[in-house]
Amino acid sequence: MGVSVLFGLVAFTLAQALGGDLTSDMVLGLGLSVFISGVAFITQFLIEVDHRVARVGAGLAVLDHSFAQHVAGTRVMIKDEFAKVNEATQLFGAVEASALNTDAMTQLVKNATTIGRTPRSLLFDFSRAEIARLSGYLKDLGQAGDVTYEGEDRDWLLGLTKVAAESIDATSLTTVDAGGRNSVDGGLWTSDLGQLYMEAQREAVRRGVTIRRVFIMDRPIQMDGEFTNILDQHVAIGVQVRTLNPADIKGTRRATLFDFIVFDGVLSYQSTTASRINETNRPIIITTTLVTNLDRVSERKDRFTDLWASGKPYPGPAAGS
Repeated sequence: MGVSVLFGLVAFTLAQALGGDLTSDMVLGLGLSVFISGVAFITQFLIEVDHRVARVGAGLAVLDHSFAQHVAGTRVMIKDEFAKVNEATQLFGAVEASALNTDAMTQLVKNATTIGRTPRSLLFDFSRAEIARLSGYLKDLGQAGDVTYEGEDRDWLLGLTKVAAESIDATSLTTVDAGGRNSVDGGLWTSDLGQLYMEAQREAVRRGVTIRRVFIMDRPIQMDGEFTNILDQHVAIGVQVRTLNPADIKGTRRATLFDFIVFDGVLSYQSTTASRINETNRPIIITTTLVTNLDRVSERKDRFTDLWASGKPYPGPAAGS
């Protein structure tokens, strides 16, 4: 505003300096000063507006960049959340489509979420390790692979016996079952695992499962009261029993004897023993394996069929008395 007034005074002074009629000169000076002041004011105003527009434009550019970053961040967040929702939906769909019991799988996940990090980190670490182990077992079973347990298993043996629906075909080598040199006293069947296994077999027979077991006497053993008592216990709960001398085995199968069980014709359970140090100790089982490959399971079924055909039926206590 001051610049406009200054331009007006300069114009008025110049008009007076030109001389002429006082009244007309004054009117001309005033008009010229007003005009020039107006031009100066408008020019100054336009310059100021231009500066403000430039500042506003710079501010908008900063705001636009910030807004663009916010939009980009929001877009990424929404995309990630939708990806999580999509993944969860796919997982739930896979659970629903699975042949496994949905409630049991859902309960497993719920129970797993109750385990949190606490000062007692051992519980958390152990739980995580067990989940990873179970996940690995399920993956191998789903891909028809072998699942191996280091050492002598009991949970698989009892669990499979409890869920078998059709048949259980098993072999029992006396070198594995026996605890003494010429008897089975103190061996598998008198242990806590053996007793639990017997009870699980009893329940399976009650469900209508056909159980056949071949006792292979691959070492010198007396058909005394201890051994026949084990056979009688099996017969008493409904297990079909046969005994087999390795010399009666046909073909080359005699050279490859090992303990195995075929459940429902679709899965083979077998154990591998270490070399025996002496004849008085029961061999140590170093690994237990679940075989689900159909070709290998079929080979186990054929092997059992041959062993069963080569064995002698054990009549049981009633027929033998």
